[in-house]
Amino acid sequence: MKKWHELGKELRRFINPDTFPVAVRFLAHESEIPKGVKTPLKDLKVKIAHCQAAAITRKYGWTLVLRFANTIIYSNEYNLCDCSLASAELVAGST
Repeated sequence: MKKWHELGKELRRFINPDTFPVAVRFLAHESEIPKGVKTPLKDLKVKIAHCQAAAITRKYGWTLVLRFANTIIYSNEYNLCDCSLASAELVAGST
C-alpha cells in the first residue's frame, strides 16, 4: 500500500487534481485489511453505500473498508446509481 501512497503523491505533484485518486481492492479475508483504515459504522457512526465511500475517499483521501454490516444496499427504483448490485458484489465473502 505504501507504493500506492507514493504514486498518489507523485500524481498530486505533477497534475494536482482537485480530489484524491481512488482505487478499489477486493479482499477475500478480513486478515488482509490494512492497519489504520476507517470503517464507516465504527468511525463515522453511519452506514454508507459504496458510491458514498468512493466520494468520501476522493474528497478526504481516507482509506475505507466496507463490510456487509456497514454498507447500505439499496433496492428501490429511484436510485441514481445501481448500489444494490455493486454493494452486494463488494461485500461478497465479508462477514
